[in-house]
Amino acid sequence: MLPKTEARERIVTMCGAFNMLTPTTQEDLQLAFKHTDRAVIYIDSDEFLHRRENNRVQENNLLLRFRKLLGLPALIRKNYKSQGINLQPYECRVEQIENLIKQLECSNHYEIRCLNDLEQLENGFSVANDLGCKVELSIDFSGEHYEKLNIISETRTKQGLKNFPILVKLNAHDSEVQSLTFRRNQKRSATIGGTFDLLHKGHQDYIEVAFKYALEYKYADFLRILLTSDAGNGKKHKIEPYKTREKNLEKFIAHLGYENQYEIIPTQNGNRGVQEYIFSNEVQMVIVAPQYYSEFQWFNTLPSAKLLGSFWILVIQRTYHDGLDLSSTAIRDGRILYADAGIKSYSENVNLSDL
Repeated sequence: MLPKTEARERIVTMCGAFNMLTPTTQEDLQLAFKHTDRAVIYIDSDEFLHRRENNRVQENNLLLRFRKLLGLPALIRKNYKSQGINLQPYECRVEQIENLIKQLECSNHYEIRCLNDLEQLENGFSVANDLGCKVELSIDFSGEHYEKLNIISETRTKQGLKNFPILVKLNAHDSEVQSLTFRRNQKRSATIGGTFDLLHKGHQDYIEVAFKYALEYKYADFLRILLTSDAGNGKKHKIEPYKTREKNLEKFIAHLGYENQYEIIPTQNGNRGVQEYIFSNEVQMVIVAPQYYSEFQWFNTLPSAKLLGSFWILVIQRTYHDGLDLSSTAIRDGRILYADAGIKSYSENVNLSDL
């Protein structure tokens, strides 16, 4: 049990099977330990892993039959069995992690818990909150715990409690170590996309957290912002011109102190533009809101995923105001008042009714 402290102890939670430690695992753990006071590591139990593997086999059988009926090519969700990977016993996986942590000289700053079901995660976060601890970040090393973690974080957001970003390692089941280390041999960049119309408090929180975890936590060296062009606007209402939105971003980022650590790139294809960018560039981290996570999770199923290598996806919860999702659409249609949205506009003579 975590000790109760006077100060707000910063905790990072980690979830995964930790069946096969790769050359990046040590660096991943080191980054997580560096900016927090303690790590709570949930390692999947043997029973939980086998149950999940059996469920995955059944899902794949149904999926294959369904796609065959529709005349579609075979497509399955990866599991250990389909890749010829043997599951190590729980005790061996715990020993591997403990030995790795000893090398990092962090032996006094972690706790390992056996994860038998996903409800344990929710209980664990409740206990941490009751003890006055702050969950700084939650890392899912397999992508298998994301849905539960997102429910917990979203619930905390709507209750007015401090939420936490979720960091997911995509393509983590890849059995070829070389592909897992591919991106680490390149200049590491993080990517974020959006329209950023009416630069409101939600945008500001989103951008600030993106810079914090991408650059200060050293998951990337550079942030590329893919900004929707005027031609690429798919919204039904008008938006600020591209140059106005670009200027507002530049001024706000300067206020945060990251002037020389980012680049703004116009895109006409929204999230599709971000995905296309990933295919043609070395991207270490993709930063998205929860509703877009599934659009990037499908990279796991692509044959080209092995060539692209492994990358992180950072999910940042949306900002709420009086129970409403804070968005430019909600501001424009009057559900959230302009004065309550914390909008930062650096353009002269901006009139909301003209936009």
